[in-house]
Amino acid sequence: MFTGAADDQTPEANTPATLNFTYNAQPTVTAVAPASGPTGGGTLVVITGTNLLNATAVTFGATAASGFTINSDTQITATAPAGSAGTV
Repeated sequence: MFTGAADDQTPEANTPATLNFTYNAQPTVTAVAPASGPTGGGTLVVITGTNLLNATAVTFGATAASGFTINSDTQITATAPAGSAGTV
């Protein structure tokens, strides 16, 4: 995450303006463990990667995790939802 400010320095600006911004880098997933679980859900899944600190959702395919905890910028623990067998 990068935070900063940008000032309008153009001659056309009647009043100087400062725009505050926050840029959150794109998250990447490098590992998921375990790789499988029961179709009834409930398995705790550890997701490892980068830039995970600002995650707002975790999904398995199109289904939201039953819950998740952001442990750090590089790790999330999620509870797998119930679903049918197959790759997500």
